Amino acid sequence: MLRRPSPIPAAAPPAQAMHAARPLMLLALCAATPLHAAEAAHQHGSARLELVVEAHSLSLALDAPQDSLLGHERAPRTAAEQQAAQALLAALKAGATLWRLPPALQCQLRSAEGDAPMLQGRGQAGEHADVEARWQFDCRARVDGLRQLDLGP
Repeated sequence: MLRRPSPIPAAAPPAQAMHAARPLMLLALCAATPLHAAEAAHQHGSARLELVVEAHSLSLALDAPQDSLLGHERAPRTAAEQQAAQALLAALKAGATLWRLPPALQCQLRSAEGDAPMLQGRGQAGEHADVEARWQFDCRARVDGLRQLDLGP
């Protein structure tokens, strides 16, 4: 949550000064995150979700090692692995059911993209396998007050 800091009186108590500086610290942390992410771009057991909130739109981007989502980093070998891979790709492309946005925002999914080269027959054996997805929502109500985002059913 980013808020515009309120002016700090000249003799502000330390707690008030910290409260007012919190948005700046959050902004600094967000600015430093891409540098850290570039160093550890592929880390098993983790995923990165980025949110961009504008007046009436919400964009989400997911980047995760395939291993973190399916338990392996290769093309599916068994029927069960193939079924799990297809279910994952379908879920990524169905952003309207994957994300539960507050009904009051009246959001519609504008676009959904999912890319998993290893699952789609474009990966090379022995290379890291990543899964990427992007979703864009247009909303009638202002989204900049969004406080919570839940995963679907």
